[in-house]
Amino acid sequence: MTIKMPKSKLYKIFLITLLAGICSCVLLLVLSDQSYSHLSLSLLGRENLIYNDHWRNQRSTQLYDVCFIKTRKTASTTLSSILNRFALTRNLSLALMKTNTHSGHFNIIPIHEDSPRKLFLPPLGVKPGDWTNYKYNMMTGHVRYNRSSFETFMNPGTKYISILRETCSHFESDFVYYQIPAVVKSIKKNICIEETLQEYFKDPEFYWEQTMKNYGEKFKFFTRNVQAFDLGLDHVYHNDTDVLNSFIRKLEDEIDLMLITEYFDESLLLLKKLLHWDWNDIMYIARNMRSQNTTRATLTLDLCKKIKDWNSADNMLYQTFNKTFWRRVKAYGKDWQRDLDKMRRQLRTIKSNCSLTTSSSIKSRHERVVYRAPNSSSTLCKLLTVSNKYFTDEIIQKQSSGYFLSNSEGPDSHRQKICGFEYRANCGFKLAGENGYEWTFDRKLNIEDVTTNSTDGTFLVAKYTGKRNITVAKMVNKRASFLIPVYLRKSSQNCLSFYYYPSKGIIGRNFTLQVCLLPGTIGPKLTNCLPAWNMLDIATYFGKWNYVSLNVAAVNTVQVAFEAVAGQFSVIRNITNQLFIGLDDVSLQRDRPC
Repeated sequence: MTIKMPKSKLYKIFLITLLAGICSCVLLLVLSDQSYSHLSLSLLGRENLIYNDHWRNQRSTQLYDVCFIKTRKTASTTLSSILNRFALTRNLSLALMKTNTHSGHFNIIPIHEDSPRKLFLPPLGVKPGDWTNYKYNMMTGHVRYNRSSFETFMNPGTKYISILRETCSHFESDFVYYQIPAVVKSIKKNICIEETLQEYFKDPEFYWEQTMKNYGEKFKFFTRNVQAFDLGLDHVYHNDTDVLNSFIRKLEDEIDLMLITEYFDESLLLLKKLLHWDWNDIMYIARNMRSQNTTRATLTLDLCKKIKDWNSADNMLYQTFNKTFWRRVKAYGKDWQRDLDKMRRQLRTIKSNCSLTTSSSIKSRHERVVYRAPNSSSTLCKLLTVSNKYFTDEIIQKQSSGYFLSNSEGPDSHRQKICGFEYRANCGFKLAGENGYEWTFDRKLNIEDVTTNSTDGTFLVAKYTGKRNITVAKMVNKRASFLIPVYLRKSSQNCLSFYYYPSKGIIGRNFTLQVCLLPGTIGPKLTNCLPAWNMLDIATYFGKWNYVSLNVAAVNTVQVAFEAVAGQFSVIRNITNQLFIGLDDVSLQRDRPC
């Protein structure tokens, strides 16, 4: 039997259902607009270096590949800290200069297609020397823009961004930062600091030359049209209108977003839209700001005109991209003001919830504002207040850890974590030695290492590094040892692989390399190591790299240790560079037989 419901009742049910749906949508919107203070980010510790791409499958539409052309004195440190925080918490790889362990900056060094081979740290998990796989997610340090070269090592689809600052205030900041008032005062000794900028522009060519004489030729690049220089235009063209116009048109075609310092919040909102990032990704606390106690020159209209004439290329760049910027704002759409207000509310909430305190820090003669969060603060607050150097240090440490992944292929293959000892990194292994016989890094042997197949690579060497002349009695049975800081579980099968290189001179002198197992319950007492493998004293193994793949069964909980044991010498002589055992590309795979 069919039951017919009155139309009035059906109408009421429809209205109730509709209202319930609307309420659910509103609730979801409210929840999505919760303050960033309720979110948290977990720092990836150095010990949690996990090379896998699982997270990439969860990232939806967010873009991870960004090349930031970091201009000077433009709030670029604040912007790079935002990018570096994003990179660190998502395990991304940055293009960094391997010999600049302080910051990874390239500064004014020209970047060419072969630069990664000579200058770059490898990306996470990539074997040093595997140049074709030197592809990066981000570049955030000081570097001169060279698009054609950048495209050879940045990931396909990378977004290119930079930032510009109004010319007058920018040069005043440059003027103070690069200690030019001291140059002026060295000539006009009785002038006060506040008047040095005015004095400079009485004869800027003269004072420019004096600055270079005092501080070096590089200050030629930093104290005139430095923004145009960082973006790739050489100084010889800065007054060539035709070249400058062509240069700016090229930048307009190539740069996906030019941020503006004076409209930093607005710039970040445009960046968020470009990269499809979340609100929390663009939160910030200003970095590297001058202290309010720092002397500032009075920027009159006449002085500003002189500054803009002196930096005409920078001024033309700023005027062009300032107009481009506001066209982008207009194209953002009707939600612009609503989103900007939302962003600023969240920034205020962060500063309030983090209970920030400020102080001044003097570093390299520059006084800077430093923010601090109490120890009880959330991880988020600590991430927002740590220095940009913290992020770069952590990222550099990861990419120069000495570890890389094998490039095994096939349906049954697996990626093997290997320590190549590159960049003089011991991968966390614990080294020990006796009376000058120890493991060390050596680049003076002119031997190609296994990792890079070149003499530029590094490997561990067990050799005597003490006094040049020693007696037989002092050297016999001395041990150079190191432990892999991983415990093998009871009854597990494990695969240990490595390469070793015994020098030819140690044949017949009872030098040996051995792998032994150290019971995990007694601590690092290497005399208790149980040998699992010994180097054979056969001539065919000496003077070259030899590969060993060894199954290790752990009856009880153990650690793997390597020991190089010194033997008997026939004469007293200098052995520093003649007798050694090399070790490279060590891998220990737990719960997986060879």
